[in-house]
Amino acid sequence: MEKGRRSLYEPNSNALMEAGCHVQEMKDFEDGGIVIVDSRVCFEMVEGYSIVFEFATADVVEKWDKMSLPKLEVLMRKVADMESVDIGLKFEFEDLPKPELDP
Repeated sequence: MEKGRRSLYEPNSNALMEAGCHVQEMKDFEDGGIVIVDSRVCFEMVEGYSIVFEFATADVVEKWDKMSLPKLEVLMRKVADMESVDIGLKFEFEDLPKPELDP
């Protein structure tokens, strides 16, 4: 395991293969969907985007870097809908390469 950009541990793909883990393709969610995974499950996004909820105490979140999101109207609306008095968000919009998204 290696410490990733946001101070979360990320598995090295070579180490996973050496441990006997195999790639298995998952279902495409053309219209979106909800996936609940065990934290021991590894996955890689090869196309599109995902909105991820991570729950942690304030002192842990304080140490995390902000998640960079592309400046897309669809994402700006989505994060505005997600934030509330009880749920905080830690992100910043940046001029990033824009993925192809359906509005």
